[in-house]
Amino acid sequence: MSGPNGPDIAAVYQLLTQVARTVTGHDRKLDDLSSEFAGLRGTVAGLSEIVAGHDRKLDDLAAGLASLRDAVTHYHSSVLALPMAEPPRVRLQSRPRSRRLV
Repeated sequence: MSGPNGPDIAAVYQLLTQVARTVTGHDRKLDDLSSEFAGLRGTVAGLSEIVAGHDRKLDDLAAGLASLRDAVTHYHSSVLALPMAEPPRVRLQSRPRSRRLV
């Protein structure tokens, strides 16, 4: 890179040109990644809204289940408090026999 008269300007220029191409390639890749990242941010934001909606629905279901359990528990305790009665006796009536025709 260095000659008898000092640094070789052409060699330095060639290296700087290669570095500039490499940096330009990295800039393009970073721009592509930035746009992909922005798209992913939008996707994550949409998913966050969906999850929040499901979370609200699950909270509503949990509250409904608790209310149902309370109602069933109250009904169960009310039924258990009733006195047990004997079942009514049923009389079976005899059916008349059918006549056979011979």
